[in-house]
Amino acid sequence: MLGPVTVERDGEPLDVGGPQARAVLAMLVLRSGRGVSLAELSGVLWDDRPPPSFRAQIHNLISGLRRALPPDLIVTRPPGYHLAAGPGQVDLVEFRGEAAAGRGQLAAGRYTPAAELFRAALALWRGLPCADLPYPAIQAATIGLEEQHVAVLQDRIDADLGLGRGAGLVGELVALTRDHPLDERFRGQLMTALVQAGRVADALAGYRECRRRMIEEVGVEPSARLQDLHQAVLAGTVVPLAGADAAGRAACVVPWQAPPPVPDLVGRADVTRRIFDLVLDAGADVALTGPGGIGKTALMLRVADALRDRFPDGQLYAKLSGTDRTPVPTATVLARFLRALGVPPDEVPPDPEDRAGVFRSMLAARRVLIVLDDVADEAQLRPLLPARGGCRLLATSRRRLDAMEALRTVRLDALPLGPSVDLLRAIAGPSRIDAEPSAATDIARYCGGLPLALRIAGARLAARGGWKVRDMVRCLADARQRLDWLHLGDLDVRASVLGGYGALPREQQRLFRLLAVLDAHEFPVWLTAALTGTQSGAERAVEGLAEAHLVEPAGSGVTGPRYRMHDLVRLLAAELAADFDGPAELRAARHRTFDGWLALAAAADSRLPHWVGADPEPRPRWRPPGELLDAVRADPMGWLDEERTALLDTVRRAADDACARVAWPLAQRLCAYLDLRGLYGEWSQALTSGLRAAEAAGDARGRATMLGLLCLAAASGDDYTGSLAYGERVLAAYAELRGAPGAEPEEPAGADDPNLDHPDVVAHRRRLALARRDGDALAVAFAGARLIHAMRAAWIQGDYLSLFEEVRDGFREGGIPLLEAWALQYVGLVYCRQGRQDEAAQCLARARALVAEAGDAAEMSNTGGDLAAFAVAHGRFDEAAEMAREGLAQAGRANDQWSTGKVLMTLGEIAWARGDHRAAELAYLDALTVWRRLNVPERIGRVRHVLRERFGTRAEEPVGS
Repeated sequence: MLGPVTVERDGEPLDVGGPQARAVLAMLVLRSGRGVSLAELSGVLWDDRPPPSFRAQIHNLISGLRRALPPDLIVTRPPGYHLAAGPGQVDLVEFRGEAAAGRGQLAAGRYTPAAELFRAALALWRGLPCADLPYPAIQAATIGLEEQHVAVLQDRIDADLGLGRGAGLVGELVALTRDHPLDERFRGQLMTALVQAGRVADALAGYRECRRRMIEEVGVEPSARLQDLHQAVLAGTVVPLAGADAAGRAACVVPWQAPPPVPDLVGRADVTRRIFDLVLDAGADVALTGPGGIGKTALMLRVADALRDRFPDGQLYAKLSGTDRTPVPTATVLARFLRALGVPPDEVPPDPEDRAGVFRSMLAARRVLIVLDDVADEAQLRPLLPARGGCRLLATSRRRLDAMEALRTVRLDALPLGPSVDLLRAIAGPSRIDAEPSAATDIARYCGGLPLALRIAGARLAARGGWKVRDMVRCLADARQRLDWLHLGDLDVRASVLGGYGALPREQQRLFRLLAVLDAHEFPVWLTAALTGTQSGAERAVEGLAEAHLVEPAGSGVTGPRYRMHDLVRLLAAELAADFDGPAELRAARHRTFDGWLALAAAADSRLPHWVGADPEPRPRWRPPGELLDAVRADPMGWLDEERTALLDTVRRAADDACARVAWPLAQRLCAYLDLRGLYGEWSQALTSGLRAAEAAGDARGRATMLGLLCLAAASGDDYTGSLAYGERVLAAYAELRGAPGAEPEEPAGADDPNLDHPDVVAHRRRLALARRDGDALAVAFAGARLIHAMRAAWIQGDYLSLFEEVRDGFREGGIPLLEAWALQYVGLVYCRQGRQDEAAQCLARARALVAEAGDAAEMSNTGGDLAAFAVAHGRFDEAAEMAREGLAQAGRANDQWSTGKVLMTLGEIAWARGDHRAAELAYLDALTVWRRLNVPERIGRVRHVLRERFGTRAEEPVGS
């Protein structure tokens, strides 16, 4: 590796293949310790344009290497291929080992063995690493090797200077300073060598030349270390090692402070690869950010351990306690690091800035990994950043550290379900978890993918051998006790989240607590203003929570940014709210959010087509700002689609919270949207919650409104039995709303007609008479419609025309255009049967215009079918067929089974009139299938009669078509 890539066996060259095979082998060596994936190898060989057969080609290259190399040297395990090289098999590994041993000897003051070890390490180099492989990715990966070579060369010179060999080093160092003119360590070594050779004047001249060049070329003075050496030369106090100050004498101490990694880290392969790429390829300092308990420290220690060979000069580690009330001062950390690097305690500079300067100087020519856990903020971190060179920094923080331009941040999210269960398996034992996979999945869900919670749950199971996994599920199922169970020894989810909460300003703490009342995983930012009751400062406060990772950004919507809160974090917020905020304040906050949803829903609803008359604009007690209302009006369906779940949940929660003034008006404002989307089940659920709230509050108007809408919602969803049942309650509710007396009206004329003595018909006639007496046009319309349904269901003949005209007028006066259109269709059909063709055509055209204006696809199909039937009755078959096909298409788009059945019957009539009896029979059979699916006995009987009389078809059993 340390030159052209070659392989030898017993001193003889071994052919392992062409450039591509050697490139794959080189990558396996360069990535030893973490493996190489197929994607990485593809990127090395073909950049971002791999051939279609790249997988097969790579497999062939690996197979060839395995045949040429000793068995088991190349192994397969995630993320791809690994090189399992042993001692003495790779020159790069030997180089690093010799260098590390030499540094140990140098730190102990044993200069002779140190010099020998360094020379042995340098002798392994045969030229530029991988010089024969012109692949950009490989060349980039070897840059660090060249830096390591220079560092070992400098260490060897330090050892020689320690032996007093300065005079013999001058020529070598002159050449090195010429090749590396701004490398201060080489400059300091040359000055020391010149002093040892008795050439003090040349040493001082060399410093002046170095200073001039640095000021002219980079605009900075030499480092404090080189300046101190210059002063030592002037004072005649230069010691054998270059850099007579504390930093110089301690330069070769190799600390390894990072704690060992946790053994069972799972599910972070992608993030780990990204960190490796940032540190090794991009040369970046990296901060892992995320909420408490997300696994930042565990991942950082795993990465630090994997990078030991890449930073042979050691690892410095400090826990900065950023989430504590008193984070560790940076000056204290710097003093610890200086002592770890060998600076005697009495020589640590007292000034924090001087400590930072000495720290950077000591690391300037070293490859040290600095590992910092729980950083409080940018101010605490900035003095600990290494100077640009071979050192890198890994840090964790609950804050985003956005102000650190030179720092690359990697955010950790919760573990997906699969890795969560894998972590439980690693801690509690695979046999127990695999025996109850469903229960294990429940635990993972209750823990929300939070590694700390999963570790505690797994440890509790491991410590209780007699427990079943489902026993742990039972403990975690109660949200009120979940955080209590997620506490074991010094592992505590509650304490972990509280650490971030305690560092917040007071207004952010209050918002954090109030967010618990939302009882939602995700929320739009405007809700923060509703919770706090103020329009100013709320968005800044939630952004502060996001910086502390107590909430996370979740994209943007119609009304602006959105955020999400982890379920366990929300449980803690609820606990804190119960402790610090009174029930009245929490209820007021909840109701302000209800008001906000109602105001925005009303804004959206005002821009939708309506088929029922809307009540006056609601007057919520808290309103979002005007620009939000305008944004919703500009994209009403987009906003309603985005917030549908939250809106339906708000109706239910408002009903549960005895807030009828919001519950039923909000349900009403969702009707047009839910009907347009065909969400009849959700529509009925919302109205049922609204009805429950109105009834609990004794709100007669709300009750009547909800019952009326439930009647229409059931009919729209083809639940005609349910619609009939709600219709009965609607009339009673409107009677109650009017305060009508209990005495029944006199029977209308004709009540003793034997054709009208059916019990349902009698009851509806009485209700119609009551509505007429009270002069309520809408109640008359509903009662008349119910009477028509009852008469038709009982096969009773009567004066349908008068009833339909009365119903039509009532719905027109009541402002329900689609029900007016429904009545108009039937008036038109009766006119048609009476021979009043012009009036019939006008009625049907007016009905079609009403539904077209409302934009209701289902009713468009219904009126289209009726117009087609009208055309059939007048022999206009081509026109009828075209309108029927259009109506059938409309019904399909609206998923309107009722209109589909009607239009199929019309198509049957058209085919029969044209003499195409087979097509007519098939159309009626299709219609029969629809009516049976809807369970409409009257239509089933009518179609069966036609099939039997015209075609001789017996359709006693369901007929498939």
